[in-house]
Amino acid sequence: MVVVFLADTRFNPELIKASQGARLLIHGAFRTDEEKEHDAGLGHSTSGDAGRSADQAGVGELILTHLDTGFSREPPPLIDNAKKHFSGPIRVVRNLDQVVISSQ
Repeated sequence: MVVVFLADTRFNPELIKASQGARLLIHGAFRTDEEKEHDAGLGHSTSGDAGRSADQAGVGELILTHLDTGFSREPPPLIDNAKKHFSGPIRVVRNLDQVVISSQ
């Protein structure tokens, strides 16, 4: 089983290649595509970037993490943004959350 973790990075085709066919992609999603200007040059991906990466890499599941504080409390806009690009299962995890990964 392959698990890929991407954070503190912008959308990058080379990282998509490295994620090809992974069972799980854990990807930073600081804000939505509509709010990417609030990144202030920090180099964070949006939830749309994460969804595009998951789709293009053909991963089995996407987990969004490394969220801006407001989205940590209310993550549905991040999930909705990622779903525009990726049709597989999507979850959001916050700091100190535990994730169980099935082998199926």
